Amino acid sequence: MMDNNTGMDLMGSCSLFKKKIWRVKDVSEYLQLSVGTIYNKTSKGEIPTIKKGKTLYFLPDQIKNWLMEGNL
Repeated sequence: MMDNNTGMDLMGSCSLFKKKIWRVKDVSEYLQLSVGTIYNKTSKGEIPTIKKGKTLYFLPDQIKNWLMEGNL
């Protein structure tokens, strides 16, 4: 069963978790924050990320764990 407000099912999984690597837009969607906020948190080192050149990548499990630890 899907919660239409969050896109998550009752088990807390999200269709985004089918992706192995997220981009800024995916993290923004999952956390329900603006893309600008994600960039700000990244530049301050507040959110786990991988940077290759100018491109930011995020591992879904790291973002989920980061959120579950009470960060946001």
